[in-house]
Amino acid sequence: MTSALPPDSGRTVARLARSMETALGEADLSPSQYRVLAFLSEDGANAAATALAGRMAVSKPSITALVDGLAQRGLVERRPNELDRRRVQHVLTPEGLAALDRADAAVNARLEQLVSLLEPAERDAAGAGLEQWGEALVRARVARLTADAATRAEPQPI
Repeated sequence: MTSALPPDSGRTVARLARSMETALGEADLSPSQYRVLAFLSEDGANAAATALAGRMAVSKPSITALVDGLAQRGLVERRPNELDRRRVQHVLTPEGLAALDRADAAVNARLEQLVSLLEPAERDAAGAGLEQWGEALVRARVARLTADAATRAEPQPI
């Protein structure tokens, strides 16, 4: 199969990621902090540390340290799980939602600045391409979750 991607795609994605990191810095968030806030906003406003670690593909101690910093800033709150008081849920606070909104605006402003350098037809193509990458990422996550569920469902040797 011939790739439709330019050979330097990784370098382009790295430059774009760096540009987004700069925009997030203006909103006083790191990319990892932004992802946690975004995940909490998408997941019905709460998640256990294990679920967050899985979504971000990091260890539970790493997510704990990340959430500690967000909690100290009042962006995330830890609450006992109503069904199992030994478990803790992470909840996006109103301040966290406001920080996420500011970060989204900063990232979008940076993307608008970059896309304004393109010709009108190229702008449309860039927007459509970004939507397609978003869809590819969703599909990759679903595939990973499906594979993980299948692995857990397989009988284990005794």
